[in-house]
Amino acid sequence: MVMYMKKVAVITYCEWNSYGSICQAYGLKKTIESLGCTETIYKTFRMESPLRKRVKKSLKSIAKYLLTLPHLKKINRIYKNNSAFIDENFSICYYNGYEDLKDSVPEADFYLTGSDQVWNPDEIRKEMFLDFNTGQKPRISYAASFGSQKMSEENRRYIEKSLNTFDVISVREKSMISIIKDMDPDLNPQVHIDPTFLLPADEWVKCSSERKDIPKKYILVYALYWNSELNKELAALSETTDLPVVSVQLGKRAIYCQKTLLDSDVREFLWLIKNAEYVITSSFHGLAFSIIFNKKFSAAINPDAPSRLKDILECFSIDNCGIRELPSGFSADYKSVNKKIEEEREKGIGYLRSILYG
Repeated sequence: MVMYMKKVAVITYCEWNSYGSICQAYGLKKTIESLGCTETIYKTFRMESPLRKRVKKSLKSIAKYLLTLPHLKKINRIYKNNSAFIDENFSICYYNGYEDLKDSVPEADFYLTGSDQVWNPDEIRKEMFLDFNTGQKPRISYAASFGSQKMSEENRRYIEKSLNTFDVISVREKSMISIIKDMDPDLNPQVHIDPTFLLPADEWVKCSSERKDIPKKYILVYALYWNSELNKELAALSETTDLPVVSVQLGKRAIYCQKTLLDSDVREFLWLIKNAEYVITSSFHGLAFSIIFNKKFSAAINPDAPSRLKDILECFSIDNCGIRELPSGFSADYKSVNKKIEEEREKGIGYLRSILYG
């Protein structure tokens, strides 16, 4: 007798130009499949190649495009390699926008949104709130994030209304609990770890690929937010340790470094973090993989959106270390941290198992 495999329709980000979105989608996919279910990601629009992307007719967008022109060949390498990784590892169905998805809802046993900033109030995406007809099938989230705690009153009302249609709500940041409770005290969100933590470190190592054109030992910087004043701290660390700084960037930034990598794909991104002596990052997933790989790191926290990084540091009881103090000042107890990761992993997998199998 053939056993029926339950189908999970996942609405999430999985973009070629975002290491984090690819990795969180991969972690969630592998976990769902390990539970004996099939998973398909449903997305509105396929992101274009940087060589084909049309430029909006505004001075700002044209200026931004002109700045990237010298680097298009390198950026296109990321596009090709990351797109290949996505095609090899995911089953993705693309729609021509929200209305197309709404008019042709995929059949599934469960509809799930998450993780990453799927509920960012600065850019409401209705599909991420499963705001289409799913019939009587459960609507659930896993480790969904707002990204920003600031929201207009209109968007606040929309989010509250949408969350009331969910059967179960799981969020990524502990700080989201009070925000959602303020919307509606009857909502009962749970907190779960980002999907990247659902896979053990050795699984991510298998996904990685060596980057050979860099020094044997190096300090890695991966920054989405960056304050130029941090360059002094970075230069001091480089001088103290006698290590060069390698900066992974998706778009040129004024970061102190001896080598800038504008063409690293997701496999190389993982390898670069795994093999760095020290990591400085302002990215949530840059921080997540620094913890997964037990690295000495410094989190450059964006003062306008501090909750994502502060929450993950608090979750693992890690005190953030200044860049200059990294060699002797970093004091994370990775034995305890790894135990906590295992506990959070079991909690997250248990949550998904309980929903999928009752």
